[in-house]
Amino acid sequence: MKKHISTITPSFVRMLNLSPMGIISSLLAVFIGNVLTGCSASAPAQEASRELIPEDLIAYFSDDILGSQEEMEGAMLSLASGQELDAEKIQELANRNPSIQERITEISSTCSREGTWLEVDADNDGINDIFLCQYLDGSLHPVSYYLFQGTSNGNYILTDQQRSLMEEFGFIRWNRKNYLARITRNFEKKVTDGLALQYYENGRCSGGAWLSITAKEGRTSRSIQTSCLENEQYRDLAPSLETLAAEYQPGSRLPCGTAEKENNESDYNRSSDINNDGSVEQYDISLWQTTNYYTVDSLSFIPESKDACIAMYDIAQEDDGSGTCMNLWVDKTDYGNITYVLYEKDLYDFYICGYLISGTKYQKLIQTDCHVQTEVTVRKISPDDLP
Repeated sequence: MKKHISTITPSFVRMLNLSPMGIISSLLAVFIGNVLTGCSASAPAQEASRELIPEDLIAYFSDDILGSQEEMEGAMLSLASGQELDAEKIQELANRNPSIQERITEISSTCSREGTWLEVDADNDGINDIFLCQYLDGSLHPVSYYLFQGTSNGNYILTDQQRSLMEEFGFIRWNRKNYLARITRNFEKKVTDGLALQYYENGRCSGGAWLSITAKEGRTSRSIQTSCLENEQYRDLAPSLETLAAEYQPGSRLPCGTAEKENNESDYNRSSDINNDGSVEQYDISLWQTTNYYTVDSLSFIPESKDACIAMYDIAQEDDGSGTCMNLWVDKTDYGNITYVLYEKDLYDFYICGYLISGTKYQKLIQTDCHVQTEVTVRKISPDDLP
């Protein structure tokens, strides 16, 4: 499917189609690992990032980052800087600049044949530069950013290159200086997890700051609510779920339940009477990990007998909480073996549902929801972190 590019303003470009590998090992490990999760958050690092990114600019974005996607985009749009170039202008520049012509030739050789060109004084030297986002082929949707520094004689020299994944980006202007702003996304969940602000000097990126959305620490930062959908008699199931909700860290793998047996030397790593029919069913539970731009990490449940576990497929299809199934376990209770499914939602929120399966039918007995408060953590982006 062809990617669609919509120019919100002449300078702020939004990549649409955000639905559901040789590059993976290098691009993901280098960019996601080093630039984002690997960035230092120590006090000296935060101070260094603020030398490049003003405190008041960080404060300007902090509230909007914790709001909706629309609020973050609106905050960026209000500061948009630069101008998107049309095909005629790009070709005119290519005729006089071999490095730009080289990029045009490379773009035309790709399947997407797409790139976004901006004219902006990226390095704040008073001379406009050319900034290119080139869309590369592959289901991962990688991109390359190029900066062609403008010279006093009207020509452009390629001085900087970075790699990333397709994202919303644009140059913003604050106190007479321009900065590159990129809305970053959690790769495993495909949801917004922060905003990267980068500063250019002498044609190169000098570093910047990543304003990451992080979970607040402590029990008081979590709002936990339990609803008993079938009958209040199941209220005694709540304490264990609420204890788990107070401690669970998104992305964690949970062990077997009290009604399950772990099968270490079998094709199916767990077994239990999951449907309360008196027979033991075998099944494999693991984490399916995404390797492309369209999918998210999720639970993989593979039963030895699909007929015996047909209710599990119905449960997965009927959940309407907009969450992604990440953990499953079966516990012994006074009401029979109850199957618990933990769904993660957004960056840090999650909910746990308890189902009593009887043969091919099931009842949803209880649900515990956990909302985790978030805050903005400023992390340094240094030139050495950039791929």
